[in-house]
Amino acid sequence: MRISNLNGKVLSDKTCEINNSQFTIGVEDLNNGLYIIMVKSGADIYYSKFVIVKD
Repeated sequence: MRISNLNGKVLSDKTCEINNSQFTIGVEDLNNGLYIIMVKSGADIYYSKFVIVKD
């Protein structure tokens, strides 16, 4: 699982078991903005965008 910003800078890159697992991503070190999560499973790669808005 990799988290990067829109410029492609990798902010977190971890290998972990996926089967029936839950993941908590700490965002306290990230600024407001749009980020991308990339998850690779075998030959498949999935991307998802998420937004951080802090008060």
